[in-house]
Amino acid sequence: MQTTIRSLGSSGEGVGQDEEGKTLFIEGALPGERVTYTITDEKKSYAKGQLLEILEPSKERVTPPCPIFGECGGCHIQHLSYPAQLEVKRQKVVDALQRIAKMDVEVAPCLPSPMPLHYRNKIQLPHRDGQIGLFRKHSHEIIPLKSCYIQCALGEKIYAWMKDKLPKSVRHLLIRNAIFNHEALVVLVSDGKENFQKLAKAVMDHFEEVKGVVLNINLHSNNRILGSVFKTLAGRPYIIEKLAGLSFKLSAPSFFQVNSWQAEHLFAKATSLIEQTDHVIDAFCGVGTLALFAARKAKTVSGFEVVEEAILDARENARLNHISNCRFEVGRAEKQELSCDTLLLNPPRKGLDPAIFDKIDARKIVYISCDPATLARDLPLFKKFKTISAQPIDMFPQTMHVETILTLQ
Repeated sequence: MQTTIRSLGSSGEGVGQDEEGKTLFIEGALPGERVTYTITDEKKSYAKGQLLEILEPSKERVTPPCPIFGECGGCHIQHLSYPAQLEVKRQKVVDALQRIAKMDVEVAPCLPSPMPLHYRNKIQLPHRDGQIGLFRKHSHEIIPLKSCYIQCALGEKIYAWMKDKLPKSVRHLLIRNAIFNHEALVVLVSDGKENFQKLAKAVMDHFEEVKGVVLNINLHSNNRILGSVFKTLAGRPYIIEKLAGLSFKLSAPSFFQVNSWQAEHLFAKATSLIEQTDHVIDAFCGVGTLALFAARKAKTVSGFEVVEEAILDARENARLNHISNCRFEVGRAEKQELSCDTLLLNPPRKGLDPAIFDKIDARKIVYISCDPATLARDLPLFKKFKTISAQPIDMFPQTMHVETILTLQ
């Protein structure tokens, strides 16, 4: 059977139609390609097919650099040229706004990442039965990993040295890097019955960039990687990253953008939308990154976050940067009185709790979204606001994920 691929699905699969006119998903196929396929799964409204042959390849098709691309599922579109990836992501935002939000908003070209490969400052890898790597797509089978093409160079060096030295009781290895400050933190996840003191000392002796080794104790057998207990085995339990003149303390569980190069552009763009103003609220402040950038343009900034550890980091980051016009408090955004000149919203992938819309009293909103679908779902609920601009930003090259900055007035 043959079909022509018209677009890409949410996980990078080619989307076409089968012979009955049903939507058809084919992994590995690209827009514009004429392919042959066989049906592997058929539902009432759609079907899945296996790619057999590419009869007419796309001019944007490239050879993926990674030998396990298509197996691990971490990257979706390494076989698509980078300029074409950017256009696909822009179109993903356009489609979501038009189809879900029923809004016609001008969407700017997607801002490219300075590093399309080797951009990730954090990697976390499962370790089972002496094997370490990445999970095979849709399974818990480990694909042994020699090198990850989207992990940063320092993380790659540390991983290459450590991968054959891990005791069997280590369940996950997490490596976090401060790209611009040349520091790294190693986290070993286990049940806590061993302390790995010898390995911790060895990795710190071998790499001057490794500033600490931390043991995380996770007694659960679910998909959650990190438990709630952390013990410092060597050095300090955090690293310091520097972005655009500001310093940020990052502990093992802290949320931080994984693409440091592009994070600078994201925060610069978001804060450029803030006028010299009196009061800014960052309703999902995390460790205070965006709030501290906003502090350069506001008299006062208030940040809220549900994770207490993140608020402690945010307060420490304010002290670290000698910034005194920021106040950080533990609390849910939807339970705060969000009265301010500019409101910064950077919610998790699930989007906003509907209760938040009754709390908003702001002149301008800067909404940073990591999911166009939930962004488009939320936008019509801002009844008093008009969407002024939409700027997609490529935080995650080689994947279908796209970040978007929306300005509402």
